Amino acid sequence: VTLGEIMKEGYEEPLLEIITAELMKFFNVSNIEELDNFIFDHNDLYVSKNIEMGKDKMTFIYNKYDIAPYAIGEIALDIDYDRLKDLMK
Repeated sequence: VTLGEIMKEGYEEPLLEIITAELMKFFNVSNIEELDNFIFDHNDLYVSKNIEMGKDKMTFIYNKYDIAPYAIGEIALDIDYDRLKDLMK
């Protein structure tokens, strides 16, 4: 199953906004400039195709070097389906 099969057309940009907000929580920062201290560049951020679908949430997984230096390690962002319901088919 791919995201394109379960998400409505045009989901990418709104989902990227949700992922960016989750990354800011993950790193405990309050703005994009602070976020860029942890990830490579928010302008290069993308929706990971590496996802895990759980009962109540979808987890977007970024491996080492995907969006941040190796020292940060794997980044797993849990997003509740309630936040995604408007984007899902």
